[in-house]
Amino acid sequence: MKILHTSDWHIGQILHNIDRADDHREMLGCIRDLVAEHQPDLLLVCGDIFHTSQPSASAQKLLTDALIDIRRAAPQMTIVLTAGNHDSASRHETHSAVWELSDIHTIGTIDPDAPGANIIEIPGKGWLAAVPYVNERNMPAGYYGDILDSISSRNAEGLPVIMCAHTTVRGSDFSGHADVSDFYVGGIDYRDLDEMGSGYDYLALGHIHRPQTIRGSHGRARYCGTPLPVSFDERYPHSVSLVTIEAHGSVPLIEELPVREKRLLINIPPEGCAPWDECIAGLQRLDGEIEAYIRMNVEVETVLPPGAFREAESELSCKKARLAYINSIRKEKETKDRSHLSVSEFRKMRPIEIAEKYCSDVGIVFSDELRRLFTEAETAALSDSQN
Repeated sequence: MKILHTSDWHIGQILHNIDRADDHREMLGCIRDLVAEHQPDLLLVCGDIFHTSQPSASAQKLLTDALIDIRRAAPQMTIVLTAGNHDSASRHETHSAVWELSDIHTIGTIDPDAPGANIIEIPGKGWLAAVPYVNERNMPAGYYGDILDSISSRNAEGLPVIMCAHTTVRGSDFSGHADVSDFYVGGIDYRDLDEMGSGYDYLALGHIHRPQTIRGSHGRARYCGTPLPVSFDERYPHSVSLVTIEAHGSVPLIEELPVREKRLLINIPPEGCAPWDECIAGLQRLDGEIEAYIRMNVEVETVLPPGAFREAESELSCKKARLAYINSIRKEKETKDRSHLSVSEFRKMRPIEIAEKYCSDVGIVFSDELRRLFTEAETAALSDSQN
């Protein structure tokens, strides 16, 4: 059985006010071409199809057009899309009956009392336990084991068994994710691999953006990663995974297939941060023919130079790259420079003064724009409290 494993498309993402529809269209076209070339038995998309639970009409049409093109590229292939934590589970299933007429399955929920409802048979090829994202509090104990046991009882031919999940597996490499704590990544709590049950030949995972095979899984559990970088911190190659399984019990053969990017995400400088003049020099050295979005990581003492954004855009005016964001990073000060407030001092401060002090202590530039937004929020909060 041959599977094209992908996840985390994040269609509809707006990157620092930039609509990435063209980038997603290019990525989806590349996946269509890979499907046409390799003719897999199953295309499996493991969650976070959209970037938000309420995608725009244009984002939904982009997905619909892509699925039709992919279906035409491999008419005999089964297509399965499961919901991730960014998706709406109910929206995922709204038109599922219509999609199934084209052997396209959109799975948004589970039935705790009927694990078999999430089993999809790929005739003569294998079995899939299609598990979407489920909040940890709502996931029935032992559900993964139950659905795998249900497949085992039906798999008389000894065909390959695949299970998918959109979750955080402990011990994975979370590089590129900003929302990481001791308990969760990207809002999803850690789960140990042994909680995922046994009996699968391949566990297709979504949610973590860096492609990787999970340590301790004996080559059977893998994050395919996102085919398109979602943030400037994802500084690694992006791909989809082509997985071949000879028979139930065989070790999967995994091949990473690169996905072409219409525009790169480039950091200046490539690592860390630098003073303004060095960052401008980096823009000047940039190849004018490279199509990219640029994030400048600027080390500042207090604030950016006046007209900084206009100066940076001027340097790119004759190049194909586009400035997305200037990331101001406050130059680190000694801890002793941070003053400590007494309770009485704290009570005498205005809210905006507290916000300014916090930003100063943690190295965030409290810009005029932040000051304006804070004042608007404070005014709205006071107005609500008086009504």
